[in-house]
Amino acid sequence: MAHVPRKEEDMSSYREGQIHQLANKLETIGFSADEITLLAQFPYLPQIRELINGRAQIVIKKKVADPVVVKYAIEVVGSINDQVKAGYYIASHESINDHNFTADRPDQMDVILKFFDRTISTQEVLKLLGEEGLRPASMSELLAFGSRYPDAQIQYLIVALGAILRTPNGDSVGWLGNNQIGRKLGLSPIGNIWCDSYRFLAVEK
Repeated sequence: MAHVPRKEEDMSSYREGQIHQLANKLETIGFSADEITLLAQFPYLPQIRELINGRAQIVIKKKVADPVVVKYAIEVVGSINDQVKAGYYIASHESINDHNFTADRPDQMDVILKFFDRTISTQEVLKLLGEEGLRPASMSELLAFGSRYPDAQIQYLIVALGAILRTPNGDSVGWLGNNQIGRKLGLSPIGNIWCDSYRFLAVEK
């Protein structure tokens, strides 16, 4: 049976003392208030919980910009439900299904992972992609990439700003990520401020 994750968590589920303990830990190793706020966004919450409980440590890695643009060949085929199954994710958001997303027509194409070596807003990402003749990937394209290149999301957090779910409570976009258990497929608010751990899946117009 496919695993259906619980509704996305937020920091309101944590006691005030836990939040202060976490903030103090991050401040002691040089994180700013803005960076702490970014870390509080899903999908970092499982790692933050481990840190609070003393079972994990934060390791600062040297930032290395992508030296070249790599194109990845994908094939879009099948329904959204079929594409989710083909990805063999340990957890997938229950709203990513045929009811909420329309599958693209079958197609073959190249996609790229666009990297910005800084914190950036959704609006700025879309603007910069457009200036380079790129558009954000759709949900079908994200799923095709995830099933074809499963190791990529172990290295990076990958967002498809064109994989939009519109609801009365706000719009969300699809992402591929990873934690200690395995590979995940999820949704995050489209208005997020994205830190430099993210790559943005894009397609030439």
